[in-house]
Amino acid sequence: PGYMRTPLVDEVFPKYGKDWSTLTPMGRIGDPYEIKGPALFLASRASSFVTGSVLVMDGGYTIW
Repeated sequence: PGYMRTPLVDEVFPKYGKDWSTLTPMGRIGDPYEIKGPALFLASRASSFVTGSVLVMDGGYTIW
């Protein structure tokens, strides 16, 4: 995933958070809850026919 707001970055977020937010078309960093759905999908039977795929969860970072 792209930049995420987690306890690991809480200490440096006040300094770098605004800069990180400008790096994505969405204009913000992600929250961990936004990864839950795709992770559950990939771990479930709903993705039983999924192979060799990349699921990008980066707020559009890779398109810039």
